[in-house]
Amino acid sequence: MPAFDPIKLLEEPERLFRRSASVLSGLEATIASLIGTTQLNHVEPLAYLSDVLTRIVNGHPNSQIDDLLPWAYAAKHELKAVA
Repeated sequence: MPAFDPIKLLEEPERLFRRSASVLSGLEATIASLIGTTQLNHVEPLAYLSDVLTRIVNGHPNSQIDDLLPWAYAAKHELKAVA
């Protein structure tokens, strides 16, 4: 199996969704699910991941972690919709 490349997943997520779930590693499946969820909520995946990871590193409170979920994030932020 080729090396896991999360940037490639962001550029070509449909490639991963075509693969069988039994072939995916846990990390690949988690990232694929997160990318798909952001797209369903009309949130640009790379901008979302960058912003959320930055917020977590900068001390976003654990008690408000639900605010960072894609559907809650979409309601609070106007990011470019995914085509």
